[in-house]
Amino acid sequence: MKSTFAYYTLDIETKPDEKSLEIFMRSKIEIAQKKLQKDLEKAKEYKKPETIAKYAELANKDYVEATKPEKYRKAMALDSDFSKIFCIGLKEYGEEGTTLTLEEFASFLVDAEKNNRYITFITFNGKKFDLPIIIKDGLKNKLEMPYKVLKANTQRFKQSNEYIQHIDLFEELGQATGDWKSLSLYSEIYLGRKKENDGDDFFETATDDDIKARCIEDLTLTEDLFNIFTPIL
Repeated sequence: MKSTFAYYTLDIETKPDEKSLEIFMRSKIEIAQKKLQKDLEKAKEYKKPETIAKYAELANKDYVEATKPEKYRKAMALDSDFSKIFCIGLKEYGEEGTTLTLEEFASFLVDAEKNNRYITFITFNGKKFDLPIIIKDGLKNKLEMPYKVLKANTQRFKQSNEYIQHIDLFEELGQATGDWKSLSLYSEIYLGRKKENDGDDFFETATDDDIKARCIEDLTLTEDLFNIFTPIL
């Protein structure tokens, strides 16, 4: 069978794995409880009852705030052990981007190996974010995937010798100086446009379609940056 070669831009969007929320919160609650105990003990050092009551109230408010689940959902979505994949964006070079489920992406990888198809993924921070989450979420869901091949593509400053290769622009563009910049900032500098779907509050109001649109936008920006920096890659 004749081998084929293709470049694909890859990006994922994640959400917190609600099934793991209790586990994630456990350590946070323990830390908050210790802080509350210390704050209450410190409040007792004041002489006036009203002052003690005031600082005790503040301590309890801090505890309540520190143990709100919504406070940690964003952190969970970025953690490879506590997140789950919402969608995987895939864009063959020069073609339109699309979004896949984790199951569809797993099938894509298995089919590529069976059909002797060599793939180079282009990502932005894929070695530290996208691929580790794909690997762990795939294992959680007991999906058939080339895990060792994917893991080989997470090693910093190394290229895999497998049928899957990986160019991580975040690593390639920042490794010389250690000056790590965001995809949005690189896009503004080199493409003259910012990410439209960006900001810390994006996911608070975003619909499923909004999140998929953000994923497609990231694919396009990543490919456009790849085109600019190809001479040095």
